[in-house]
Amino acid sequence: MVLYGGQKRCPVTGEMLGSKGPAVPVETTIGAAKPSLMGRMVGQKSSKGVSVYVCCPECAAKVKQDQATYVARAIVDRGSR
Repeated sequence: MVLYGGQKRCPVTGEMLGSKGPAVPVETTIGAAKPSLMGRMVGQKSSKGVSVYVCCPECAAKVKQDQATYVARAIVDRGSR
């Protein structure tokens, strides 16, 4: 099992995930969407979006404000092994 979707660091602060004590890193979902009633009637499916893990709720709020930047940073972090 890969912890935090393969992420090692918070894309906002750069700190290691889990380094702020026993608190579990916060999962923030970007781009998730549910279809409208009409959409469901014609067969549209929900989109799951992308999960980004951050070190605290304050960073989660920053990710919601500038989604493109922080999702890109999370993807780069997941690719660096």
